[in-house]
Amino acid sequence: MHRRALLVLPLLVCLVESLPNQQRCIHGKIAAGKCECDDGYTGTICHREMHCLTFQRTQSGGCTACVPGWEKSECDEIVCEHGKPDLTSMKCNCEPPYSGEFCNELETANVYSHYNNKAASMNPVLLSICIIPLAIIVWACNTYSKKRRAKKVEHLLEATVNRDLKSSHVRQLLYGKK
Repeated sequence: MHRRALLVLPLLVCLVESLPNQQRCIHGKIAAGKCECDDGYTGTICHREMHCLTFQRTQSGGCTACVPGWEKSECDEIVCEHGKPDLTSMKCNCEPPYSGEFCNELETANVYSHYNNKAASMNPVLLSICIIPLAIIVWACNTYSKKRRAKKVEHLLEATVNRDLKSSHVRQLLYGKK
């Protein structure tokens, strides 16, 4: 079954390529075998929209100035700040974490997602070299913070009650542990 499909497919391709090439104009009309584009369009089949800043045109029909984000003489090529243009669709393929029409926008969710994915794909050894010291720092800060809080409460209670208290009783009162 698959062999027949593989044999028939090249025949279909040859048949389609041998058909007479009928020219069409997407935004224009055929005159003397060539497309004459409507105002504001360019290209061999009038498929590219011009993004001119004004209605003034040069002698060759190009733009005198382009809308920001577009370039070339006919203002039909998109400028992607952080990405690559797709010249067939005239859109930008943005590099992560950039987005927007010209790849010039950063959305917080995209930035977080991009760097979270990068961290998740890191080598486990390298990741542990980064995470273990951070975990130790967080643990030390929390421990020191609890001791300072217990000391402050102990001093406040001693001043209020006018008697000495055991630190272990204050910690048990605050944190429920001995």
